[in-house]
Amino acid sequence: MTAIAGGILLIAILAALLSGTINNDCGSSESNNASGTWTWPFEKKIEPSTGQKFGNGRGSFHDGVDISAPYHSNLLAITSGEIIYVGHLSSANGTAVIEKAGDYQIIYQEFGGTKGYGGSVDVKKGDNVQAGQKIGELGHLDGAGSGDHLHLGITKGDAIKGQSSWDKDDGTWLDPEKIIAEGSSSNSSSNIPSSADKNKNAKAIYSYLRTELHATPEAAAGLMGVWDLESGFDPKSVNSSSGATGLAQWLGARLTALNAFANAKGKSKTDLGLQLDFAKQEFQNGYKGATAKDFKITDVHKATKAFLIDYEGMANNPEQWYLDSDGSGGPGRYQRADKWYAKFGNMDPAAGGAGDIAGEEGSTDCGGDDDSSANGDILDIAKGWIGWFYYVQTHPSKDLGSDLKNPAKKGGTDCSGFVWLVLNKAGYKVPKNMGWFTGSMESDAKGDHKYLKEIDKSDAEPGDVVIVNTGSGAGNLGHTAILESKWTGNSTKIIEQGGVGDSVNEGTFGSSFASLLSGGSVTVARPIK
Repeated sequence: MTAIAGGILLIAILAALLSGTINNDCGSSESNNASGTWTWPFEKKIEPSTGQKFGNGRGSFHDGVDISAPYHSNLLAITSGEIIYVGHLSSANGTAVIEKAGDYQIIYQEFGGTKGYGGSVDVKKGDNVQAGQKIGELGHLDGAGSGDHLHLGITKGDAIKGQSSWDKDDGTWLDPEKIIAEGSSSNSSSNIPSSADKNKNAKAIYSYLRTELHATPEAAAGLMGVWDLESGFDPKSVNSSSGATGLAQWLGARLTALNAFANAKGKSKTDLGLQLDFAKQEFQNGYKGATAKDFKITDVHKATKAFLIDYEGMANNPEQWYLDSDGSGGPGRYQRADKWYAKFGNMDPAAGGAGDIAGEEGSTDCGGDDDSSANGDILDIAKGWIGWFYYVQTHPSKDLGSDLKNPAKKGGTDCSGFVWLVLNKAGYKVPKNMGWFTGSMESDAKGDHKYLKEIDKSDAEPGDVVIVNTGSGAGNLGHTAILESKWTGNSTKIIEQGGVGDSVNEGTFGSSFASLLSGGSVTVARPIK
């Protein structure tokens, strides 16, 4: 495909994405935990709960519900969101995990959560989780009156700052059983975008700001940092208390204007493309003093603050800036802006490029013999699994669980299985049921290009795959890993399963592949979207 044809195709895809006409299923009807899904925190709901109910504490208000379950039961995220805290709180027993999901903060506690209690926590701050994803295991709490249980609380306030109100009915705490029941029946209670939807929308927003409003990469990322905290890039986001709607959480006269704009265009006010066009109209009319100069800023943080003051009109409300933190221990607008600049700052908004995000779940990339740019998501996932799994040459090992996009931390796999799991999680093409090994990986990279495409070592980037074979490549006759750095020969940094350790670890090519280098063939390959 020529560069011109590729650019035209990307522009067509972007236009379809913004108009809402792209079918993103790639021929599959499999659910990807659509936004708003709610579920019970254990795989089987036990009736009746033997613990305390919401509201009827022991002589005082009980801000959540104690849910009994067998020891070592898997603890599941009740909805999709971002983990904003993992640790010990002064008023909590054991480890507390706090998840932010739209307007809600969800606190999981009293489940042990430490090795000393026999429980575990399988997530860390900053992780995005899906409804039903395992986030830990139930342990013991010595002396707990409800036996082995989870205390589950849901608030529209600040779960950490709200510790002082845990025994008081201050109106911010909600009945978890009711929220889950209503959410699971309607599947639309909170309009929480999945991580794939968020990345897809982020890419479209960045391209729009660069092409339609002629923003510098830094300015585009700065505005995205503002909107990320406001709505998570969900055009359907509605604040249930104020009614603020959409990307910029339009309210009052601005929301009225958005409604009128949508009616005039004959589109829904929650359409992503329509909201971007409306924002463009606000900018062109100098809303709150926003002018073209803001889009020419070449410092990400300066742009973030400028849009807060000039566009959001927050000059007199610094308590709402949340520049360095979101107020709950999570990333603030600066960190969010930095993240999107790192992902998209080098991307050509018309023709694509090195910053282009490859297909995660729900991506518009539906296959074909395209080789991708090295993908930062591959490396992020691989790094996040350091210390996971034990080594076993079984594909797939049963103890990885049934959802291989979210494998069990204590499951077993080998080197090629680890690479498969990472690419699968990141949305790349992989054979069904881990159906490859280093020999077939090398053969595909050099020939069919169904999943991998051989590249020159000088072109290698972090996120690419290195394969070394001696003989057939089966069993111990080969090894594979994910590059953590550009290719520098034996000193190249890698992330691997096995090699110099029993679990996922960091190493160097020379030490981890040492036993194979005397007679093995070395192939560096790039995953295919």
